Amino acid sequence: MAPPRPGMRFAAAETMPIAPVSPGPSSGASTGPSAGPEALSFTLPLLAGAAASALSSVALVVCGHLDGRSAAAPTNATAQWLWGRRALLKTAVSARYTVVGYLVHHAMSTLWAVIHCRMHPRRATPRPLVRTLTEAAGTAALAYVVDYTVTPQRLRPGFEHHLSGRSMLAVYAAFALGLAVAMRAMEAREGARGEASARTPTQAPARSDAP
Repeated sequence: MAPPRPGMRFAAAETMPIAPVSPGPSSGASTGPSAGPEALSFTLPLLAGAAASALSSVALVVCGHLDGRSAAAPTNATAQWLWGRRALLKTAVSARYTVVGYLVHHAMSTLWAVIHCRMHPRRATPRPLVRTLTEAAGTAALAYVVDYTVTPQRLRPGFEHHLSGRSMLAVYAAFALGLAVAMRAMEAREGARGEASARTPTQAPARSDAP
C-alpha cells in the first residue's frame, strides 16, 4: 500500500461541505418582547399609585357628598398646597382647585406606592391575599400617621376639614385597596408568565453531520 501523498488529507477536508447550524429556542435568542425586572420595578409603583389614587378619589367624592357638604370640596382642599387656606373654602368643581387638588393627591399616592413597593417587593409567585391586604393597610396607616403628625399644616391632605372620622377611614381604606389590587394583579401576571415559560418544552439545537 502506497503512503498517502502530502496534502491529500487536507485537500479532502477543505472540500467537505459544512452545514450551518440553526439555533434552537434554547440558544438564548429572544422569542418575543417581555418586560424585564427593571421595567417592572419602574411600572409597578406607577400602577399601584394610579390605582390607589383613583379608588381613594372616588371615596373622597362619595364621602364628601354623603357628609352633606360637597362632592368636590375634599379634593379641592388638597389644593391648599398651592393656594393656601382659601382652597379649604371652595366647594364647586373648578380647574384651579379640583384639578390641582387631584394632581397633588395623585402625586402623593404615587410616592406612597413607591414606598410600599420598597417595603414589600413583588414576588415571582403571588403572596396570600390576606397578606397583600395587610401590607397595603399597613402602608395606608403609615401614610395617615405621617400626614397628620409630622407634615406641616399646609402640606396635609386637607380633606379632613370636610369629612367625618368614618369617611376618613373609608378614604384610607380605599387607598389601601388600590395598592393591594395593583400588587395582586402584577404578581398574578408574573406568576402566570412563569408557569407558561416552565411548560414550554426546550428544543436542542439541530445538528448536521456531513457525509
